[in-house]
Amino acid sequence: MEAAREQSTKTLILETTLKILGTEGHEKITIRRIAGECGVNVASINYHFGSKEVLIGETMKFFGKEMKSVFPPLAD
Repeated sequence: MEAAREQSTKTLILETTLKILGTEGHEKITIRRIAGECGVNVASINYHFGSKEVLIGETMKFFGKEMKSVFPPLAD
């Protein structure tokens, strides 16, 4: 159960980061803002990702995986 909760928190953080990146770009993104918008604390984001740069990189990987599931030809 703990692993599922941890994964859902991580996914929530990634989805929220992706939403902010998509609407405003990376210049205006902060860990504090992401935490506030997804209802987790800053320590949780740091626990899962370690830094804003890692979080953004992981968010881009997450986005790529999502796109491949929506558009199967991208998987090739």
